Amino acid sequence: MSRKKGWSHLLNNTYRWLEFYFLYRRYKIIWWWQRLKARKNNLQKILKNVSSRLTFCLLRRRSIVLWWWQRLWIRKDELHPSLNVDFRIYTYLTPEEKMRYTQGIGRRRREAHKRCLKSGN
Repeated sequence: MSRKKGWSHLLNNTYRWLEFYFLYRRYKIIWWWQRLKARKNNLQKILKNVSSRLTFCLLRRRSIVLWWWQRLWIRKDELHPSLNVDFRIYTYLTPEEKMRYTQGIGRRRREAHKRCLKSGN
């Protein structure tokens, strides 16, 4: 077995190891980046779901407040806009609430009609 002269054989091995190490680090960084993107996508999906639920809750609360405001008093005029079906309210109600809403509008219209007939307008 002949002994190699100089440092060239050690440098070649070192270069090989360095090349291997940087290649490994490169793939490790790529793998880390892909995991980070996957987590970001999952977080975006979760936030989108949460924001859509929050938006629904806020719109529902707004529709309930509008409904309450319209029921405060019965108008004297049966053609008042508050006696029309408001779809901003109607879309966020449950089926039972939708039934109560339409019945309430009918009752308030009848009362307003009776008031119109009494006043002679």
